[in-house]
Amino acid sequence: MGCKLTVEATRPGSHYPNTLVLLGQLRGTEEEALAILGPALGVAAPASRTVQARRYWDGQCFLSDVGGPARYQETSRYCGLFPERAVDELFRRCRSWPGTMGEALFKMFQAGGRIRAIAAQDSAFVHREAEWLTGTALVWTERDSSRRLRANLAWQREFHDAMAELMGPGGSYQNFPDPGLRDAAVAYYGANLARLREVKRAVDPTGTFTPPRGQGILAGENA
Repeated sequence: MGCKLTVEATRPGSHYPNTLVLLGQLRGTEEEALAILGPALGVAAPASRTVQARRYWDGQCFLSDVGGPARYQETSRYCGLFPERAVDELFRRCRSWPGTMGEALFKMFQAGGRIRAIAAQDSAFVHREAEWLTGTALVWTERDSSRRLRANLAWQREFHDAMAELMGPGGSYQNFPDPGLRDAAVAYYGANLARLREVKRAVDPTGTFTPPRGQGILAGENA
């Protein structure tokens, strides 16, 4: 089973509650899915819910983000069990969003499980012991002024840093490129970084496959 919990941010002074969305998939039956979700549904029933049975590729299409290029920035942070002390801070930050013409979210992706079937040192991906991948997403449009955008990006960075401090040690996910991430190579690759740098020098000495903004394996290295 895999799942993602999303908390939608609201602007200060909004009378609307923060919306929580749980999206997931299970290789199994609807009865098995509802049995797993039973304890959570017993605490608070959702305003609406949908359970669908789909073939694999139909499910992939359903879960895909469709659309053209967008204006957005994401941050990410791995953690163990999500700490209780971070819940209040999460909602406080989601209720202090300066606001854009787009949206802002806090996301939690389930980790663990089958991800741990391979040891961290046996592949490039190192964060196999984490329970959750968390992060923020900020979306804006061409109608947002540069001043408004700067205020929102500052809010997002402070949000990320505050949650990271409460969650404790943890790295980040390289598929959510974060231009403001400190020590990006270490955050993305952790204990695998030295070995991956050796591989990078051997197979791509001219840096053909090098992402922008210093997010690559060789970022921060004194070469």
